[in-house]
Amino acid sequence: MPKAITKKKAQGIKLGSLVKDNITGFSGVAIGRTEFGFGCIHIRIQACGLTKDGEPIPMQSFDEQRIEVIKAPTKSWSAPKETSVKLGDMVRDPLTGALGIASAKTVSLDGDVSILIEQSGLKPDGSPKPPFYANAERVVVEERRTLQVSKDSAATSGGPLARTPVHY
Repeated sequence: MPKAITKKKAQGIKLGSLVKDNITGFSGVAIGRTEFGFGCIHIRIQACGLTKDGEPIPMQSFDEQRIEVIKAPTKSWSAPKETSVKLGDMVRDPLTGALGIASAKTVSLDGDVSILIEQSGLKPDGSPKPPFYANAERVVVEERRTLQVSKDSAATSGGPLARTPVHY
C-alpha cells in the first residue's frame, strides 16, 4: 500500500542528508532547499558519482513532499546566512541592474542564500523577462511588498517555474 502524502515541517529535510525521490528513485545528497513565495518547497539533490563520460551527474530538484531521508547528515553544515530580503519584496540586483520581485529563496549546503528575482515587464516579443538567481548579499530591497495570491486561485501552494531560471 502506498504511503500517504503528508506535508513536512518547514525544515523537514536537513541539508547534507542522503535522500531519495520516491517517484523517480533519484538519490544523492540534499545540497539546497528552495522556498517559493507561494508555498512550494524544493530540495536540490546532487547524485554521488560520475556519468560514464566522467562528468558529474546533473543536480535535480524535487518537491520536498516526494523526498525520503535515507541517512541523516554525518557532519554539521553552515547555518544559512542572514538576509533582509523577504519574499515579495521589490528588489534590485546592482550587478546586472535588474529590478523585480523576490519570488524564492534558496539556501545551499554551505549556508549561502540566493534570491530568485522575477523581473518586471515583458521582452519585445511579449514573453516574460527571464527570472534569475542572485546572491542575497548583493540584492538591494527597493520596496517592501507582500506577494498577492490571485483571487481566482484554488491552489494552496505554488510550484516550480514553467521556464528555466538563469543563474548568474
